[in-house]
Amino acid sequence: MQTDAGKIDAVYKYVKKNISWNEERTIYSDDLDECWKTKTGSSAEMNILLLNLLRKAGVSCYAVLTSTRENGKPDQTFANLGQFNGVDVVAFDSTNVYIM
Repeated sequence: MQTDAGKIDAVYKYVKKNISWNEERTIYSDDLDECWKTKTGSSAEMNILLLNLLRKAGVSCYAVLTSTRENGKPDQTFANLGQFNGVDVVAFDSTNVYIM
C-alpha cells in the first residue's frame, strides 16, 4: 500500500476478519499474544492490536479512551480511568481522520 488511507483500510479489514470480539468491553488488554493465538479478544485487545499494526505500517494514530452512553459522560473537572469503558483508535491520513 502506498497511501495512508490504503494502509488504514487494509489493516482495519485484516483485524476485523481475523480477530473475533468476545463481547467484553474494557479499557484494559490482558494478553495480546493470547489474543493472536486464539483469534479472539476484548474490545481493548482488538483496538490495541489495530493501533500497533497501524503504527508498524507507518500510519499516524492514537488510542482514545471512550465512554458509552450506558456508562455515562466523564466528569470533565475530575476525570479518572473509572469513568471510561472503552478504547478506540484514531488514525490520520493527509486529508481525513478515521475513528475506529
